[in-house]
This record gives sequence, C-alpha cells and structure tokens, in this order.
Amino acid sequence: MVIPGPFREVIKGLNRKDLAARGIKLLSKQSIKIKNQPGFLLEIAQDYAGLKFRKWIVVFGNDQKTHMVTATFLKKDVAKLSTPLKKVVLAVSPISKPTSASFSSLPFSVTAVDGLMLVQKMSGVGPIAVFSKNGQLTVSASTDPLFLVAPSLGAVSVSDRQAFAVRRLSGYPKTGITAVKSTQEIVIDNLPGWEIIAEAQDQPTKAPLKLYQVMLFPKQGGYVLMTGIVGSQQSSLYMPKFKEMAWSYKNSGRLK
Repeated sequence: MVIPGPFREVIKGLNRKDLAARGIKLLSKQSIKIKNQPGFLLEIAQDYAGLKFRKWIVVFGNDQKTHMVTATFLKKDVAKLSTPLKKVVLAVSPISKPTSASFSSLPFSVTAVDGLMLVQKMSGVGPIAVFSKNGQLTVSASTDPLFLVAPSLGAVSVSDRQAFAVRRLSGYPKTGITAVKSTQEIVIDNLPGWEIIAEAQDQPTKAPLKLYQVMLFPKQGGYVLMTGIVGSQQSSLYMPKFKEMAWSYKNSGRLK
C-alpha cells in the first residue's frame, strides 16, 4: 500500500495505545531501513470474524509518501508461516515509478457524484476505491467527506448479517460510534445487505461525525463494505451523496 503522506506522520498512529483502541495488539516494533529509507517492522495480533490473526507489517517512506507492506496469517499457523512471511515483508523494495489505480481493474464500479472524486494515485491496496473532496487520500480535516468501497479479502462466513454489519461500524480508524440511528435491510445489484446510519466522534479532535455504511453479501461468502464519513455540519449535503454512490454499485460478475 502506498500512502501519499509523510512517513513521520503516518507512523505516529502506529503506537500501542492507538492500535489497541482499534482492537489491535502490538506485539513488537523494530526500527529498520529499506533502501536507506527509515522504517519499522511491526508484529501485531488481531481477532476478526471469530478468527485469530497475526500480521507482519513493514512501514517505511520519506517526506512525500509512505509504503506499507502487510503479511496476514492465522495464529494457528504461526510455527509454519511466521518466519517465512517476516522474510517476505523485509524483502520489499520501492519502485521508481508506481502505477496509478485503475478503476477498470476493480471487481466493481461506483458512479462518482459532484463533490467526491476518485483517488487516482493509489497502488498496491487491493480492490479498494476511495473518493474524497479533492481526489487526494489525505484530507485537510477529519470532518472532510470520504467514501470507501472495499470487498472483503476472503469468503468470511457471516451468520447474523445485521449484527455483523453493526459491529463493523467500529472498524473505522480513530472514530468512536456514539449512536446507531437507523438500520435498513436492502438489495443493491441483486446483492442483499444492510444500510446503516450512525453518529460518531473523531477521537483525536472530538469533532462530531455522521457515518453512512452499506454492507452487501455475495452468495459465495464475504461481503462488500461501503462507508461514507463526514463532519456533522456537512452531513445534510454529503449523506445523500454517499447514498447515491452506494446505490450505484455494480459488480463485474466476479461477486455474485
């Protein structure tokens, strides 16, 4: 993953306290260098969807951008996979000409609306689309609008879809949910799911936020998560835009 922001700012959020607030346990953190660029090797533990995971993460960069490489594996496979995957992430090397995100390469399409632009300069982030006010991944304020579309990385089995979608509200970084205002069962592009509107608070600044979330469930398992977040003062303008974008979702045929 390539983040268009200075390394020294990105790494500030990767500390034990902030990670713990997101349900992530920092097991170790080691200073390293990748091609003479400063970096860190992190080992973390995280529980998700009833499974226990371990991750090796290498983060490095400069004043212009930050690189993040993650290897994820089940805790039960630590003896077999931990050492080789640690070697893999440490073998990373930056390229001189990173490629831009291609919307056509994603397994879905979403129609942008006025005031929200697709972030173009993203690479290595997987099948994710991000829309912001200025087309940049970094926003000037925590209350600026942001809309994300992200299929799950695997066919996660979900028994209670509504409860799962509500729990997923807490997964947005540095954001605390203060109230769930509505939950609505929906169908978009023949995929069943849940539409949720919630009130939240930006944890660093305490600014009030409004959050719009749609979670769709393909037949083969897993889910598609669409999240829009904006400051409460701008919510009357952007919440309808989030809804319009979510309901324009079309899959490419790979998600049924």
